[in-house]
Amino acid sequence: MVGALVYFVNKPIRKGLKERSAGIEKTLAEAEAAKQAAEAKHREYTEKLAKATEEIASITASIRHEGELERDKTDDQLTTEKWKLEGAYNYFVTKKWYWGGFGRLEHDKFADLDLRTSVGPLVGYQWFESKQMNLSTSTGLSYVNEDFKNSDDDDYVALPWAVNFDRFVFGEFMQFYHKQTGFWNLENTNDVIWDTWTGLRFPLILGLVASTEIKVEYDSGAAADADETDTTYSLKLGYQW
Repeated sequence: MVGALVYFVNKPIRKGLKERSAGIEKTLAEAEAAKQAAEAKHREYTEKLAKATEEIASITASIRHEGELERDKTDDQLTTEKWKLEGAYNYFVTKKWYWGGFGRLEHDKFADLDLRTSVGPLVGYQWFESKQMNLSTSTGLSYVNEDFKNSDDDDYVALPWAVNFDRFVFGEFMQFYHKQTGFWNLENTNDVIWDTWTGLRFPLILGLVASTEIKVEYDSGAAADADETDTTYSLKLGYQW
């Protein structure tokens, strides 16, 4: 009698415990599935973030901009006043080949040049790329517009080119560098403009860099009262990062 009573009492208890256990197992399974889905999403977005960060770094590294200003006096008389601003974007389609675009602004008061503007696409090749040595060349097609103060203004299509080379010598004590940019007027093939910067760069401390440089600027179509060739010798102190 007692045994029968215990059986009938325990039966609903066991059934309730089984149902509760099944519910707990279902909840645990759903929680595990949600956890796995969340971990998968976390991995997915972590990979996307890493890729986006890499792409941003690549784009930033591919954007190049530089400028220079030269203003000299002799016996308190201004003899030189000129500046250049240049920017370019390079996108590598292979390990060596890249394409992009560039823009350049230039002013030279004593060459009668109020403003020279040049823009256009480019294609280039990275011959060497390392800490020890770098060499790249590029060309393309450019639209050039020249505004003069006294001479007639001009605009034309040109073939641009650029060479960038640097190499450490004597370990990392000294770096030789050479840069050249130019424009060949395709509408008047006797008209050529080119600039070169050649020098030795000496890394100092905390990113400071000293250099000695020879800059040569040539313009076959210079104004009548301006020299075709201008050579500048300079000592520089700068910061590199």
